[in-house]
Amino acid sequence: MNTPTDIKKLKNKSKPVTNNLSTTTQYILIALIIVLGIIPSLAFFDFVLYNAEYTSFFPLVTISSSNVVKVIFNFVLYGAFGFFHSLLAQATPQAELRTHFPSQTIRGIYIIGTGLSLSVVMALWQPITPGDINLWTPLLDPVSNQKLAVILFWGFMVAGLVHIWHFFGLGGFVGFNQLQATEVKRTQGTPKLITTGLYGVTRHPIYLMTFCAYVVSPTFLNWNRILHTVVMAVYLFFAIPVEERKASAIFGGAYDEYKRRIPTIIPQFWK
Repeated sequence: MNTPTDIKKLKNKSKPVTNNLSTTTQYILIALIIVLGIIPSLAFFDFVLYNAEYTSFFPLVTISSSNVVKVIFNFVLYGAFGFFHSLLAQATPQAELRTHFPSQTIRGIYIIGTGLSLSVVMALWQPITPGDINLWTPLLDPVSNQKLAVILFWGFMVAGLVHIWHFFGLGGFVGFNQLQATEVKRTQGTPKLITTGLYGVTRHPIYLMTFCAYVVSPTFLNWNRILHTVVMAVYLFFAIPVEERKASAIFGGAYDEYKRRIPTIIPQFWK
């Protein structure tokens, strides 16, 4: 939760700085962001697509044969990821990081931290059994069902990425652009409140696209996917208010009015 001091830091803490990162250092950092941040993050969504059944590699440790114990462990595991992920986005930890690292690297550190923590989730996630009971499957042959599942899942995920690209730019979102900047006041975002596009029907379109990817793709929609969806929903129940307090601190009354008009995730076309 942001304190008044955090809010002040969000608005005023960062000061113009000189970019002392050499070109070689920037390329090394970009490589680290890709290898340790972006690739593990994409691998995690593929892990979800196949219902945590990377059995050749994971889990590294099987903690129990009981599904109840596995579900509890997975909730705790995802909760730890959520706490770490949200903590890194707060003003006070970022201010502390700036005392040890150049301001231009903070967004990249955040992306790397996300990728590494998702790698831990994949390595320790306990698949529940039986997890191969499909909750729904279209009346197609198995190969076509699988292709349709992959297309729908990644179709929604790519739609979310395109939306990020349009409004934020992928380079800024993953921290590449900041490495070349001389002034970095926020780890990610835009100087004005966005209320158009999908932001005109939901305050969190990326989460909406992710939920759609998790739920609507057939064949692989089984109990493990449902568990992933539920734990993500629980995480967002706590994370979204934290994110929106930051947005209110940055954009003021304009965001509060936007919250009154636009639903959190699920569009309300019937209104």
